[in-house]
Amino acid sequence: MTELLKENTQGNKSGEKPENTSELGSSLPTTLLQRLKTETAPMHRDMEKIECLKKIFDGTNTLENYKLIISKFYSFIKTVESELENNTTLSEELKAFLPDYPQRLRSSLLARDLEILGINKKEIKQCSTRPKLETLENFFGYFYVIEGSSLGGIHIHKALASTFQDLVKEYNYFNSYGNETHAKWKGFCGAITDFSSQRGQTEEIVNSAKETFVKLYQHFQQP
Repeated sequence: MTELLKENTQGNKSGEKPENTSELGSSLPTTLLQRLKTETAPMHRDMEKIECLKKIFDGTNTLENYKLIISKFYSFIKTVESELENNTTLSEELKAFLPDYPQRLRSSLLARDLEILGINKKEIKQCSTRPKLETLENFFGYFYVIEGSSLGGIHIHKALASTFQDLVKEYNYFNSYGNETHAKWKGFCGAITDFSSQRGQTEEIVNSAKETFVKLYQHFQQP
């Protein structure tokens, strides 16, 4: 289940460059990325224990379970993205460090998946747990979790396609970047590293990423 929400920021504690740097973009300064990977690891393990997510890979997945997963992700991500859209000041500041962030938003992809699955998004229960989103550091911490999950999405997409075959005609959220997934991750790693170097708020970014995992876990645990 490490495929579900893993981010490919591999490296060792000595600070040496990890292997396969051409694919993962790890030739970038990795101090922040290593901290994020290490300190969010317990939250990864918690997510792996959620029943509906485990079913993706254990051979027990059903269409109803997949609908539940997409609905949960939609309500959580839509809540966060709506808050960012409503904060024009932060949105413009974010563009300075992550110019393509509007293309990295996921709620529209999830809305398309809901439509394909015959789910009315207006009937989905609103998310009542979300991370604190008051600063750019908060949003970079949030994006670290979501952008990292796109790497796991490669494996999830394959598993879903194998399970459902012709029952589901396309997957949007779990195939968000297609063949550009690794390039997009490399670009994000560069952006978050540059931002941290200029602002120096590494601790807040790490804490926000951890909180995002915690709130997402809590959201999935709710009925």
